[in-house]
Amino acid sequence: MTTRNETVAARIRAHHDAMARELDGRLDALVAAVRRGEPYRPALENVLQYVRQEILPHAAAEEETLYAAASRREAGRALVKGLTAEHGTIQETLRRLEGAGDALEAVALASALTALFISHAAEENDALLPVLMEEPAADLEALLEGMHERLAGAAPEAGGEAGPTGGAAGEEDGTPELDVRALPPFQRHQLIFATYEAMRPGQAFILVNDHDPKPLYYQFAAEHPGAFEWEYLEQGPEAWRVRIGKV
Repeated sequence: MTTRNETVAARIRAHHDAMARELDGRLDALVAAVRRGEPYRPALENVLQYVRQEILPHAAAEEETLYAAASRREAGRALVKGLTAEHGTIQETLRRLEGAGDALEAVALASALTALFISHAAEENDALLPVLMEEPAADLEALLEGMHERLAGAAPEAGGEAGPTGGAAGEEDGTPELDVRALPPFQRHQLIFATYEAMRPGQAFILVNDHDPKPLYYQFAAEHPGAFEWEYLEQGPEAWRVRIGKV
């Protein structure tokens, strides 16, 4: 028999999944605009608006309710610390995205932000909720109501205490990073080639992948012979980083 907490947990997971799909859809619209050569700013503003008005207030409300409850368990403290730090990384990536100077940087940073949120929501679903459901005194329905109360009174820009910030995408020289590790394989090449197409000659981005992207190199060589640069910056075992430039 399904318990009340299990029913509420399913609702929370469904909401996380819906938020991830919405942000991913707005990213797709940004990529499509860049590929068609259309002005990308309206699509970029749609991404920014959703993060400011939905994701950051949601994160702040989570910290005051779900995270606070999970921290009462020893097993949840380290998890909550990491999740709170990821909120900081989301905020920092948003700030960088707000200052994107061209379509290349906008696509790269929006992709990184989307991948980060999708991974973050999955971690909440798969790790945070089980910790809460193991707490005998936890009432997920009451916690969810508390979140709704905070969201109702939150300013659109509210983000809560985000804690330490992690490393957002980007190199010290300003070359944007495109981290595709959290994305499903079928989306990776679409984003990579859209980012390349958005570049002007002389620009570059750094691809971050969870395996050697050598097949991608051969695809670039077939489709853009002599028009791209490929330089390995890191070669595993957990991450591969490749600087891809447009000649």
